Amino acid sequence: MAKGTWKARVLHFLGQYPRLAEWDWKWRLRKAPLGKESAQFLAAHLAEWVEETLPLVEPSFGEKGKEVVLFTLHDRWMLHNSLLALALAGRGHRVTLLFWPYRDWFTPISDYALWQREAYLRHILRPLARIVEVRSLLREPPGTYPPDLEPALEEVDAFDMQYALQREEVAEDHPLWRVRRARNRDAARRLWRFLTQRRPQALLVPNGLILEFGVAYHVGRRLGLPVMTFEFDEQKDHMWLSQQDPVMRLNVEDLWARYRHQPLTPEEAARIRRAMEDRWQGRIWERSQRQWQEVPPQGSLEVARKLGLDPERPLFLLAPNVFGDSVVLGAQVFTRGLTDWVKRTLDFFARHPEAQLVIRVHPGEKLLDPQGLSMAQVVRDAWPPGAKNIVLIPADAPINTFDLVPLATAGLVYTSTIGMEMVLQGVPVVVAGRAYYRGKGFTLDPTTWEEYWDLLHGLLTRPQELAPTPEQQELAWRFAYTFFYRFPRPYPWNLLILPQLLQRPERRPAQVLRNPLYFPTWDQLVGEPLPWRTPETASV
Repeated sequence: MAKGTWKARVLHFLGQYPRLAEWDWKWRLRKAPLGKESAQFLAAHLAEWVEETLPLVEPSFGEKGKEVVLFTLHDRWMLHNSLLALALAGRGHRVTLLFWPYRDWFTPISDYALWQREAYLRHILRPLARIVEVRSLLREPPGTYPPDLEPALEEVDAFDMQYALQREEVAEDHPLWRVRRARNRDAARRLWRFLTQRRPQALLVPNGLILEFGVAYHVGRRLGLPVMTFEFDEQKDHMWLSQQDPVMRLNVEDLWARYRHQPLTPEEAARIRRAMEDRWQGRIWERSQRQWQEVPPQGSLEVARKLGLDPERPLFLLAPNVFGDSVVLGAQVFTRGLTDWVKRTLDFFARHPEAQLVIRVHPGEKLLDPQGLSMAQVVRDAWPPGAKNIVLIPADAPINTFDLVPLATAGLVYTSTIGMEMVLQGVPVVVAGRAYYRGKGFTLDPTTWEEYWDLLHGLLTRPQELAPTPEQQELAWRFAYTFFYRFPRPYPWNLLILPQLLQRPERRPAQVLRNPLYFPTWDQLVGEPLPWRTPETASV
């Protein structure tokens, strides 16, 4: 018998005895920190945060608040969601922090090691139990979910693979499939039984699209529970929050319906124009924590000269996303996906040498995981033989993307924000994926390949007829302001830089709970309708 197989069988057998694993962690391992930096930071500070928060809790704690379940996993989210649980409990809600003790989403772990980590997490979360009910999903008995939930779980499985490996097509024999399917089904069975019995008035789930977060979202919705999902983007001091779809779908239909016909005030118009100008110039704009364009503008003519572009020929600027971003998952409309769209678009322009196709790989691909599939590689692999009218600009090229926009006859995007930004500058844009700004009145939105080809032919022969009108440009500016300044909710913490933020006194939980700026967000997190929700859509 192979040594690895023998060890795995022993650990599987021992994993049937959680108390043995806990004893082993306490005594043999001497309470070793079985977590990453975020978990260790939580262990070091949670007791003091709870102590500071307790005096703020009203004597009538829990009497008027809601029954709230906050689902969490992985160390970084464990840190954030412990803070959020503490804040919501401080607001008077009866909060249960339901944790799933896996350390990450891709590493196989023995039952014995999992129970050891579960003991570690229960230990570091113990101070929270003074104000929050802390429960381990691993200790909840599994139930039986209905068969009609299975298609949603299969979708989560597929998204998990794409997200983890940063590629659209993953072989069925990849070992990660087995890991993700098993964990998702196990979580679904336990969540189904727990939530059926608990029936909380609000279920809070990060992301809502991938991993066990996606499982929790679908189980909650199938049970008819109010499910709130939340995430973070580049904006500091704000969060994305949804009370209907998974937040990463960026469903802003209600928001846009509220503000579509409301002109921007002079102050609002100036604010969004300053923000966009900063983005285009490669500066960090007003609310941003991230600089996507690290190269200052050089001028469109200089960039055209460096790339050997012909200013007399039509130029189409194709801007693909980084694959694996949650915003891209399941965003296909008429294509099989992002790579399918890129490949077939390459073939089209190979047959139309009168036009130039410039593909600007997203600068964010510089952070692509080594096992991820670069869009630059997709283009190289699918390069049509003999095509000389296609230019590929890699992610690390010292070129500001917005130097290319004035050269463009049209923009071609999947879901990238640059599509909206090109319309702001008067460039017609074809949106192939389910972008959050698709269908808002200022982009070209095909629903079939035939419509897509017709639009490309039209842009080749009569681009001025398809260019955005002044009214559409104004609509795009209105939408940009609405998305960047109205959709994000004020929020004191950000997942990616949380330890740094908590070094600042005003970001500690007790101080945050005293700040009225965040009062509406706390209420919206537990189901108080967002300000743009209509009476018809406000029941969550």
